[in-house]
Amino acid sequence: RLARATLSATASDDSERIDRLCEQILGRPAAADDLRRCTRFLEQVGKTLPPTAEPLDAWSALCHVLLASNEFIYLK
Repeated sequence: RLARATLSATASDDSERIDRLCEQILGRPAAADDLRRCTRFLEQVGKTLPPTAEPLDAWSALCHVLLASNEFIYLK
């Protein structure tokens, strides 16, 4: 659901989507390093998925990674 909502929301580009996703999951805007890593992750996952895969598949994987991150799991 989170990936679907991210893709369906109005955004000018993937950087804006990543920023919104970080705000939703991590409670803060995406830093430059977050944007770079998440963009690279989406590109790499996209390369490993079958040609019939949709962008939703890569974004779902990114959501899972962020939800499994230490920053999400542990309080500071």
